[in-house]
Amino acid sequence: QSGVPLDEQEAYEDDLVRAQIKFKSDQEKALEDKIIENLAPFAGGMDKVKVSVNIDFDFSKQESQSEIYDPNPIVRSEQTLNEERTGRKDPEIQGVPGAVSNIGPVEGLDNKGQIDTYKKNQVTTNNELSKTITNTKKQFATVLRTSAAVTIDGKYQDVVDENGDVKSEYVPLTKEE
Repeated sequence: QSGVPLDEQEAYEDDLVRAQIKFKSDQEKALEDKIIENLAPFAGGMDKVKVSVNIDFDFSKQESQSEIYDPNPIVRSEQTLNEERTGRKDPEIQGVPGAVSNIGPVEGLDNKGQIDTYKKNQVTTNNELSKTITNTKKQFATVLRTSAAVTIDGKYQDVVDENGDVKSEYVPLTKEE
């Protein structure tokens, strides 16, 4: 038997989902803390700011590989073969004695009027192909959307001080507000 029992696969998926939820929660908490830290001095303290952050992640795994070949190959080696034969050569007698194929040319026939010509030109070129292999792996958790809701317990009002200058002053919200 081979493979993973279903309950082990489900346990793996449960662990993976738990890890993704923890990662999401940690990232949201870190962003909430940064927002509170930045707004608290203006709101009159950390207890006056409430923040809720939601981050949507894409946890899908994507890998891709591409090969790109250079359109201009480099010549690695080249071999040229030239053969040329002219005229007729009597075949050498070989083989089993007495067989028809071993009987030499028939005497008295004139081969001088027949001229055979054979030419062969062959060029073999070996090219070196240059290729680029690119492996692309998508980041673990890609942020799709981030949203934050911020509530501040208070407001600013313009107040004239004793010198006649207008300044903004923080006024906490009343229980009715």
